[in-house]
Amino acid sequence: MTVAVNTRSNRSLLIASLALCAGMAGCMRSEGGLPVKQDRFVKFTSHLGNSFVAPSQWTATDKGDTFSLKSPDGHAVITTTVYTSEGSGSLDEFREIMTAGLLPDGASRWQDSKWTTIKLGDVDAHTRELIAIPDSDTQWRLYVVDGGKYYHAIFLHASKITMALNGEVYESIVMTFEGIRE
Repeated sequence: MTVAVNTRSNRSLLIASLALCAGMAGCMRSEGGLPVKQDRFVKFTSHLGNSFVAPSQWTATDKGDTFSLKSPDGHAVITTTVYTSEGSGSLDEFREIMTAGLLPDGASRWQDSKWTTIKLGDVDAHTRELIAIPDSDTQWRLYVVDGGKYYHAIFLHASKITMALNGEVYESIVMTFEGIRE
């Protein structure tokens, strides 16, 4: 199944929509009648050139081949890791390596689920929801991108309740991903 989630023209629309949502939040009032703090969206870029657009209150960590964004409440983390495609096998092999390497402590395996194809910008990405066996409170989504000389693995994880409440917001941040290419 292929889902066209984001193209170059839709990327601008997505970023504008995120900015509009942030701007509208400034019009809301807290329980005490004070305005809710307004946030803006910024582009976070790693030293390797991988980037996401996210609210400015998110924090970025850039270490070697790994770049992470963490929500201000600490409930969600988006991490991307870069591997050279040479020596990492085919894209299908890379997907399976990433899936196996992500298995959390205490889990014996992932529940069977299908890979789907989506668009991240102008590139195809493969995504899969990962549910640990035995079941845990954490929900994982893995996105794999073939960037030519480089493969990118993007991991989104948060508690199930947080993902149910904010998963669309987190996924919209993943959709802004731009990876290094050569």
